[in-house]
Amino acid sequence: MTDLDDLLKIADDEQVAVPQNLEQDVGSLVNALEMTTELKHGGATAGHTALYRVAGIAATVGLVAGLGLGFALHEPQPKETYDNPEMAYAQLESTMNLLAQTLNNGMNYVHKFDPMVETVNYMTGKQQISNNKKHKQ
Repeated sequence: MTDLDDLLKIADDEQVAVPQNLEQDVGSLVNALEMTTELKHGGATAGHTALYRVAGIAATVGLVAGLGLGFALHEPQPKETYDNPEMAYAQLESTMNLLAQTLNNGMNYVHKFDPMVETVNYMTGKQQISNNKKHKQ
């Protein structure tokens, strides 16, 4: 009998002979499916899964702490950029002069707004305009 004959009998609601080893074959297939499922999930039970998570977190914390401690203890050594102290002083003096010039330019720019600030302060009653102070004296 072929598979087509079996299908035709099933379609006609006739009885089909059941293979003798069917129960054993189905049991084997179920066991194989269970093993495949366990392999996909790592074969771990709920207790093992929690243990693996805790161990993973502990390992991560240890790794981060070790790296942080390693970087904290490693201090870079300063490099000498000038062998000649006179050249170092000249460079420092030049840098300080540039800084002073930049600050002076910034302060001059800010002082341009002093009359406006005094006007706003006068209008809000916080302070009198300096020119009015001079006239009152």
